[in-house]
Amino acid sequence: MQRWCSKSPGAHRLPRGCQAAADGDYGVVQGDLNVFSNPLHLYRALLRQCTYLPDPAARSYMQRHVKARYRETLGVPFGSQRDIALQKKARQALSLLLRANAGHLKPLERILLLTYGRIGKRRHEFMRFLREPDVPMDNKALEELSLKELEKKPGLTEKMRVLLKSQKTLRNVLRGDLPKQKNPQPNIPELNSWGRPMPQARIRNLEREWFAGVLASLIPPLPELEWDRLRDLAVGQRKWEGLLPRRTIATGLSGDATLQYVQCKHENSKDTHNLTARLMRRLWGRIFQKCPVMRWNQESMQWQVQWGVSELTEANMRGSGHFTDLSMFAGVDSRGRVLQEDESLKSGSGDDARYIREQLQIV
Repeated sequence: MQRWCSKSPGAHRLPRGCQAAADGDYGVVQGDLNVFSNPLHLYRALLRQCTYLPDPAARSYMQRHVKARYRETLGVPFGSQRDIALQKKARQALSLLLRANAGHLKPLERILLLTYGRIGKRRHEFMRFLREPDVPMDNKALEELSLKELEKKPGLTEKMRVLLKSQKTLRNVLRGDLPKQKNPQPNIPELNSWGRPMPQARIRNLEREWFAGVLASLIPPLPELEWDRLRDLAVGQRKWEGLLPRRTIATGLSGDATLQYVQCKHENSKDTHNLTARLMRRLWGRIFQKCPVMRWNQESMQWQVQWGVSELTEANMRGSGHFTDLSMFAGVDSRGRVLQEDESLKSGSGDDARYIREQLQIV
């Protein structure tokens, strides 16, 4: 690897398209990975980088995702426009994996978002749970469900309504981490721009647009087992396994030397971070606070939502060790400066706890 990073006169010749990066540009150079013209070599490089991810769940999911995507495109003719576009996407995915394994935080966070269903294909899979029709509790609910199925009219399920209401309460806590929320009911005017009654076709289109916006604003819940595992990783109850050792890159196939060079370039970038247990807990916590879990309460016969941000707050309060004995701060003011003897006498007849509580404005 060192020979590709060296700039000495005796260094080996760099691969095609990499000279600009060797001159000091540590960004993503598209020409670096263009030598992977063989889809099999690109597939092999993708699977290899998936095994280096620091999260075990991400390793498993990304491997399954790569294999599934390649199986879906087996019938695409080699060299066609469709094949060229697919290879370009695969090279972009390889660049994402390389930067994530090198310690770039944004690519690594994106892979974690894909793994835990906050974005991407897995998010749509989790949305199926919310779109499942509610179990009718009586004959009236059964008739409404049958009528809705006959009309094919989009509508919110009970799980969607509960989740939307729960998201609204966390709007000020998560701020920019939550998508813009739609109204729980579609806003359809009675008259169109011509002052005539709104046509039924236009009403159906407005309802579909509103329903699509509601689905886009929902944050789907994680399965309970995955939510518990991610919670343990975020709060530090489950020990991180650490990074897996890198295997020696095989020689004899086109593109291996270029992959070795690009990997070295990303590892020496100024945006690289050392992946430690503390950094991984921060990343897991950032993902976990946007992950809800829904449980059915048999007593109240309602769905209950629990968010990761509330669980993290409780865990931080348990581990912060708030002090209860304020006498250790006796003789100092609110800024930590030592008080004179006469000022201490004015503080309240030796009641240090009361004085410190008033100075620090602790309720």
